[in-house]
Amino acid sequence: MIRAALLDLDGTLVTEDMLDVVCDVVGKRADSQALNEQFRRKKITGTEAIIRRVNLLRGVSVSAIHELLARESYLREGAQELVDYLRRENVVTAIQSRNITPVLSFYQAALGIDYILGTDPNVVDGVIQG
Repeated sequence: MIRAALLDLDGTLVTEDMLDVVCDVVGKRADSQALNEQFRRKKITGTEAIIRRVNLLRGVSVSAIHELLARESYLREGAQELVDYLRRENVVTAIQSRNITPVLSFYQAALGIDYILGTDPNVVDGVIQG
């Protein structure tokens, strides 16, 4: 019997790299994609890539991120049905991702996920500081 399900976000529950999507709030999607590509090519570490990508969001409010994501869900077909099934079966659900917690919290609420674990940027008064 399954007791818990640990789910990934980017490319699994959603169709895009959501950090790239939210960097579009400040017109930095291409910059985010370039940093991610540098990581994939092993030119920078994963830690450096995520720090630099989060820093692109400095000054962006969590509410602006949630408003952007509310306009288009980016959910992969069947994602909601999967989570609904797991909930009916009393399976504890969690999203684990290197994506930022403001993005993860949006999908936690949208899908009814129990827990999230991700990159926790410095947020002061609802605004990302880096």
